[in-house]
Amino acid sequence: MKDLEKDNIVIKSSIRISNKLGSLINKIKSNYNIFLKNQDVFSKFNDNSSDTAKNVDSRVNLLEKMDVGQNS
Repeated sequence: MKDLEKDNIVIKSSIRISNKLGSLINKIKSNYNIFLKNQDVFSKFNDNSSDTAKNVDSRVNLLEKMDVGQNS
């Protein structure tokens, strides 16, 4: 009978540890998701205030007007 009692104690402590570990894992996942939302990389690329295509296009037009890159 003593062996069964020891097994039950081990099982109870394992459940307690696994619950704490599960709680810790959930906290880490939650904080990581918050971190990723704060990074928000894709919205930075889609930001219209820094439209790369417009910037490049205006520079190409300026270079064409100045005839830069053409040998005379």
